[in-house]
Amino acid sequence: MSVPTDPGRGADGRAARPIQVWQPVEGRWVRPPPGPFGDHHAARLVIEPRRAGTGPRVLLVGESVAAGYLLAPAHTPADVLADLLPGHDVVDLARTDETLTSLLATLESAAQLEPDVVVLWAGNNWVQGDLARMSPGHPEATHRQALGAALREGGAVAARRWAVQALEDPIARGLAELEALARHHGWRLVVVVPAVDADGWPHTDPPMLGEVTGASAVLDTHGLLRGTALAPMATPPVQTALRGWAAREAHGLVDVPALVEAGTPGPDGWFLDYCHHTAEGIEAVMRAAATAVQAVSGAPGGLGTPRRPSAASTATAAVGALLHTAHRLVDPGARQRLLRRWRDRALAADPSAEQVLADVVTTRLSRAPAVLTGAQRRNQAGRHRLGLVHGWRPQGLDADVLLALGAGTDPRLAARMGMDPSGGSGVEAWAPGARTWLDQRAAEGRGIGGSGPTGSAVLRALTPTVAVPHLQGDAPAPRMLVARLPSPGTVRPSLGTWSTTVGLGASWTTRTVVVPPSAAPPGLHPLTLHLPPPPN
Repeated sequence: MSVPTDPGRGADGRAARPIQVWQPVEGRWVRPPPGPFGDHHAARLVIEPRRAGTGPRVLLVGESVAAGYLLAPAHTPADVLADLLPGHDVVDLARTDETLTSLLATLESAAQLEPDVVVLWAGNNWVQGDLARMSPGHPEATHRQALGAALREGGAVAARRWAVQALEDPIARGLAELEALARHHGWRLVVVVPAVDADGWPHTDPPMLGEVTGASAVLDTHGLLRGTALAPMATPPVQTALRGWAAREAHGLVDVPALVEAGTPGPDGWFLDYCHHTAEGIEAVMRAAATAVQAVSGAPGGLGTPRRPSAASTATAAVGALLHTAHRLVDPGARQRLLRRWRDRALAADPSAEQVLADVVTTRLSRAPAVLTGAQRRNQAGRHRLGLVHGWRPQGLDADVLLALGAGTDPRLAARMGMDPSGGSGVEAWAPGARTWLDQRAAEGRGIGGSGPTGSAVLRALTPTVAVPHLQGDAPAPRMLVARLPSPGTVRPSLGTWSTTVGLGASWTTRTVVVPPSAAPPGLHPLTLHLPPPPN
């Protein structure tokens, strides 16, 4: 166990330094209160220095999954871990968007807190930046040039070898630095390997390498690019590296993918989205982490009773999952099903959540900024406060959300005709003149920027029938479909009793689909695209 030092100075004798947003103030670390919409950090305002006679100090570090994304701050993994480990002092330094580089900085400064055990739950954000630099749309060309050179000189095998090295080398260096920090300070580590919802939250490989012939297919096949351009996930190389590190150095290990494979923890399953956990999932992971903490620290005693989230926080997380899915999921075939699931779950957890769903609709249909609406003021004063992490203030219309919430014929939609929101989620384009990029080829994709009424929506066709929101008015509504199929064929768009057919090829082809005003009454409707069956 660490020996507490002068709270004005760290164990190395240096003057007290900031730890993330916590500033040293009179021997403690104090942060400013979170804003009304939250921030990236734990909500704890004051972190006390290590005191003599206290129990073991446990530090929880990591990214949004460790912070309890969508459930926080009302219900966090650190709170659950503290309940499970009575007599331990659990300090929460998990924060959203934590990368491997920033995690090293967090731990270097957190050495001042003199922990006995560090629980590290991270990995989803570690390769996203390197993957993005391989994208045709990234402003820096260095990674693409190197990948292209490897492909030209040695074919797809050499391209994959280069990509493996480009992704794995920074991880190996980062883990070596983490190990050096732990040894220097005498910390015992518990490594929590993150999991992704590869089955319940359909995803595709990210549209990162689409125009590099052959390379993306080879990389995708080996699981390097699991995830989407909009959703960071721990790739198999990251998971393998974390397991190997824990095994080599005899650290405690919580293998969350193995836990998920072993069984479902409750009626809500493990995940709220692609990687963030339900309350049941958090409890299962923290129970395993608490057992590992006791094993590495030698602290005796059984586990305590973990808290359960309130009905209001469970409903708020479900609303957040609904909005998060609409903004992140690029598979339109699954999006409406999942949105309706989380809508129903929110109402089942707390029927009064009907008000927050109504407020979401009001803010999306308002011509004024959300901050000026009574709906937002009501939400901030109510039981189901939505923050930035929940997707409370997107720039687009959120047409899929409006459809899932039964607002497709709301008369306020008429005011949105002709409006041009700046930006959006990247997966919606809903008005006349909009472009829909549709890719039915399994291994490749291409990122298309922009969205909104005259922007572009990027879709990946994983099912034979997909539906996209369409805003119907009193005049013919042209929609531009830019698509490619595995082989030449036809796509049948339909709305109500109206349908037509368009021919498409295996390369990118542009077709204009004109929806007549007689197809449906004014409002939002699902425009269904019937695709040819995939080749055998």
